[in-house]
Amino acid sequence: MTELLSIENLEVEFEIESSRKNQQILKAVKGVSLAIAQGETVAIVGESGAGKSQLFHALMGLLPDNGTAKGEVHFLGQSILNQSTKALNKIRGKEIGMIFQDPMTSLNPYLRIGKQLTEVIHVHLNIKGGAAKNAAIKMLDKVQIKNAEQLFNAYPHELSGGMRQRVAIAMALLCKPKLLIADEPTTALDVTVQTEIIRLLRKIHKTDKTSIVLITHDLPLVAGLCDRILVMYAGEIVESGTVEDIFYRAKHPYTQSLLSAAPQHANKTDKEQLETSSNKDNKKILTVDNVGVTFNKGKKTELRALKDISFSLNSNEILGIVGESGCGKSTLARAILKLQPIISGSINWHEKKITSFNKAQQKEYRRNAQLIFQDPLDALNPRKTVIQIIAEPLQNLMPDLSTTKIQQKSRDILISMGLQEEQKNRYPHEFSGGQCQRIGIARAMVLEPELLVCDEPVSALDVSTQAQIIKLLLKLKEQTGMSMIFISHDLSVVRQLCDRVLVLYKGEIVEIGDVEQIYSNPQHDYTKTLLNAVPLTDPIEERKRIDSLSKKSRA
Repeated sequence: MTELLSIENLEVEFEIESSRKNQQILKAVKGVSLAIAQGETVAIVGESGAGKSQLFHALMGLLPDNGTAKGEVHFLGQSILNQSTKALNKIRGKEIGMIFQDPMTSLNPYLRIGKQLTEVIHVHLNIKGGAAKNAAIKMLDKVQIKNAEQLFNAYPHELSGGMRQRVAIAMALLCKPKLLIADEPTTALDVTVQTEIIRLLRKIHKTDKTSIVLITHDLPLVAGLCDRILVMYAGEIVESGTVEDIFYRAKHPYTQSLLSAAPQHANKTDKEQLETSSNKDNKKILTVDNVGVTFNKGKKTELRALKDISFSLNSNEILGIVGESGCGKSTLARAILKLQPIISGSINWHEKKITSFNKAQQKEYRRNAQLIFQDPLDALNPRKTVIQIIAEPLQNLMPDLSTTKIQQKSRDILISMGLQEEQKNRYPHEFSGGQCQRIGIARAMVLEPELLVCDEPVSALDVSTQAQIIKLLLKLKEQTGMSMIFISHDLSVVRQLCDRVLVLYKGEIVEIGDVEQIYSNPQHDYTKTLLNAVPLTDPIEERKRIDSLSKKSRA
């Protein structure tokens, strides 16, 4: 097989400031060497902060100003490391496509989706006008975006996280690149769309002979797509082999720990071990009654995002909310927290309507009901340090605390999230996506809320960190009696964590019940579709599942 990309002894370093304003060198990638052949699919797997993304940001010339790269990188025999922007622009986007972990980093918030897609086609393929528009809409259809022509004129902020991710995937595929670097390409997608994207990538790999590098913490995703796996830990490759070698015959202890931490392999008795008598308390803390939410799409056009939503949440209960991207999960979360107005129905907190709260009650509700946002980078102030971000809720909602106490609580919660105290004075852009998610979780938990609304809180985390966060959430629930609404597209995580499950489809509840009842005996066809789409942590079985779905779609 012809070698497409070769990396020899690549090192990536960042110059950072310590708390004493001294310059320090952080080695993110330590002498990595690898090769990728034409038509090959390779996975780079490892926990957040392992150096996966920085390895490929370096070869694409996308390191920040404080980053430097040394070594050798050749693409089709041409040296590309540390080349000029002009030289790299002849390759980036056309010969090498990249799907970024955070879709908002690759989408311009000021430009309509169609403009951004057709610009790629114009610059790299010199196709303009109607032909460019048709090609863009065709690619949007391929990545399973409904009403592609209507979305063509939308702005990124008008789309859900999952839809933005699909647009980013479409943008990377427009020019049919020889090498596609996919950095967590399905992080924000529900399981049904995940399966469709994997089928799409497999089809592109097969028909166009596109080489694919999949950077991910999602092991089932790897099982269904890749030929080889490279496992990264602390900036180094600690194990490599075929998919079958890694999944069935892993040798390195770190690889083994990653496999054992995958949700389907995780210890499902964790929840049972942490159950306490407090679970028997059926006191309702939140009641949602016939809630409706509508978005105005124009003078005469309305989008009904939620319709007649009714459910209740007990103290010390975790309610999972599942459904495909755009079904209204995040809208429901925002309505509960008074971040989105409702047009009908009512939301009651301890039997009091949240719409009738006075200023003092509103402030108390803000302290007791916290949100973990879906997009960690979008939710963190880029101008504040981590310790300032975490301390801010305490300063605003618990002003009686002393400065010393605020700093101590902020440091304690930072450490409990798996971060180091010496990182407290760094800024969000100095952390990986997974680390930023942990900072967001710390900010929400520092107030010790009575209700924690989690909007995809582990979607950006590697499997080992997912397992740690799940155990932490369960422990907090057991210790404090805190209730949670857990929104997720990862049905394996929901089963491991939640007591009950609510299934949303097109803004309506189609099924709700006990978690084991829903998973073992689903009643609604849509629930069955979701469960059948859950990927498997077995390469042979996962590929059989995807092939079976492909045959059904062709039929």
